Amino acid sequence: AALPGECRRRGGCSGEGMDQHPARGFGTRTRPRILLGEDDEDLRRAVATSLRWAGYCVVEAEDGAELVTVLCATPPGHFALVICDQRMPSLEGVQCLSMTGSRAPFIILSAYVDDELRKGAARFGAVRLLTKPVDLARLLHVVEGLTATVGSSDDESTG
Repeated sequence: AALPGECRRRGGCSGEGMDQHPARGFGTRTRPRILLGEDDEDLRRAVATSLRWAGYCVVEAEDGAELVTVLCATPPGHFALVICDQRMPSLEGVQCLSMTGSRAPFIILSAYVDDELRKGAARFGAVRLLTKPVDLARLLHVVEGLTATVGSSDDESTG
């Protein structure tokens, strides 16, 4: 499934995301695809760069509508993980999650975590709710754990 042109320019994956993980050598495994939705361009670039350096294939979306469009244009399971800001133009993170169902596990990022957000994230199945400012080392640790155990029920739901 081809990604929309605008998304492709902001970090599409060559070879439909099937490039091999540079740190693990050739022929060992394909790079997991991550869809990153963040309206703050500087933060989006920082997170995307960190993920790419860690060997992930990252597709970027600058708002909730673009994230939903990209996610719905690909088959379920195309992305190993979605990392999504809660407060974005057009659609909030939990709205994106509720609209796309179980197409991919979601991590919701927010500077404004309260009980309402926790309940909404849990109700729609977010696998993590992380507080901003984003600690990139912690985020990478969480991403590594989730992409290694996609499909496992051992992950804490929104902790």
